[in-house]
Amino acid sequence: MNKELLEEVLGYNIDYIASSGETYIGFHTELGGSQINIYELSFKCKQYALKRGYILDSQSRSYCKGKGICFIYLDDWTSEFPEYCLESFSADSEIEAIIKASEWIKNKKEKDNDM
Repeated sequence: MNKELLEEVLGYNIDYIASSGETYIGFHTELGGSQINIYELSFKCKQYALKRGYILDSQSRSYCKGKGICFIYLDDWTSEFPEYCLESFSADSEIEAIIKASEWIKNKKEKDNDM
């Protein structure tokens, strides 16, 4: 996860990402060091998406050696139908797929603002 996306998702300025491990991401703000559990971060990514009009639907595919997948839908009635999926991302874990989907939303927002 890059610093800019972490700032967007958490809603405050981050000086730099200090470290990351299997279950956390450490970062520094003007108030000092902090860290966030990656499971809490994935929930916050889903909230971030929802505030921007998208739904992130993610799954862990245990039968695929723990791989994860995340689908992006618009937050409206069409989200009930798979053919209205805007984009999908797969990764080595469900959390990584959620982060990739969040990056897509952030980049789409920036692209739409440039127009």
